[in-house]
Amino acid sequence: MGGSPRRSPIFREGNRLRGERSSYRQRAQPKLTLDGMNETSLDFLFEVEPPWIRAGEGECRRTKWIPSYFYSRSGFKSCVRILRGPKMRNTQSLMDEFGAAFQFFEGFGENWYALEDCLECLDEWLPADSYILIVECAEEMLCEEIPEELTLFLITMDRVGKSWSKSIEDNGRFNRKSIPFHALLHVSPQTTNGCARFTKAALKSGISVGELRDPNPPKT
Repeated sequence: MGGSPRRSPIFREGNRLRGERSSYRQRAQPKLTLDGMNETSLDFLFEVEPPWIRAGEGECRRTKWIPSYFYSRSGFKSCVRILRGPKMRNTQSLMDEFGAAFQFFEGFGENWYALEDCLECLDEWLPADSYILIVECAEEMLCEEIPEELTLFLITMDRVGKSWSKSIEDNGRFNRKSIPFHALLHVSPQTTNGCARFTKAALKSGISVGELRDPNPPKT
């Protein structure tokens, strides 16, 4: 038969989706500019300074950008991983989510000690100049567990941040400079006292948890 060859439905669907994404970007870009994005409170992510954990609603504009782009700075190769609070309602599902997000090896022990060890060695398979761990809808994380499990989570994140803040020397190929590691726990705006669980758990363990604020909140 004459004429151009018929393309498969999958190919046509792919073109349609690419067109929709392109038009979305064209609509979204005028709302945000690079200059506007630089006016954030995120500079601490690229400094080797505590607190290693921060909780709060965070910057609402983050949802308009690809995470690896929003949480980046010129000259930094940032490793950004988004974890989902609703997928981490108990300890086992938390370990599963971390293992998938950070591509842990098959022998990952799925306990707090193993999680700490893996996060402290990320540069062996995910080399970066900074590590940024983000939990969205964090108010649902470990909500089915006893409070002590949330305390163990905070202790683990704090230890990992401290470990990355120390350079390693005279250890051959494992030498490294101090590298920023920060965990951001984003709670949903509609959640009442969303940070209360983290504050209470932090007080029990003596860990410092900073506050996440939006320096440019939307006008009401």
